[in-house]
Amino acid sequence: PKKYKVYIYSDTEIVLDNHANLIFQGPTIMKGSKDEPILINSSEKKGGGLIFLNIEKSSSLNNVIFNELSTPRYNELLLTGAITFYESDVEISDTLFKNNNSGDDYLNIIRSNFKINNVTFKTSLFDAFDSDFSNGIISNVVIQEAGNDALDFSGSEVIIDNISINNVRDKALSVGEESNVTISNSKIINTKYGLVSKDYS
Repeated sequence: PKKYKVYIYSDTEIVLDNHANLIFQGPTIMKGSKDEPILINSSEKKGGGLIFLNIEKSSSLNNVIFNELSTPRYNELLLTGAITFYESDVEISDTLFKNNNSGDDYLNIIRSNFKINNVTFKTSLFDAFDSDFSNGIISNVVIQEAGNDALDFSGSEVIIDNISINNVRDKALSVGEESNVTISNSKIINTKYGLVSKDYS
């Protein structure tokens, strides 16, 4: 609930089963360690995903592994991400997203401010990361194997530094809907399209 802050610490494993989801409406601090990261898994690919919904204060995710998650079904929300931040600011660091089972995006951030540093996306079903009408900084990120786009921006202002993208079936960076994106010190290989800018971006 909104009035509560959630803390999840090192050496914690959460297993989502029977299409279960986690919905956070208060600030959430996930603080793992390099040797004992937090694990959030799906049981036999039957788990849902995570929603961070209208959180007034910023959340923080550090040393977390997300594995085999799927797009949540929650009320009448039409979500595309296995993990969605909606009007909820967040900082994500030293975190791994791998092997999502459904949804257009593994991570979707909507109408929020974000910082993403030292993060890896591995084997995303379609888009690895989608930013909609958000402002953020992406640094030291690796994206390996995405079925669609690696990074997809709509109506967003984003600074990107030192990213590595490899083996993407569509666009490494898709920049649309009047987005402004600055990219430096980065490497893109084995993609169908490197950089695509459209819609007055």
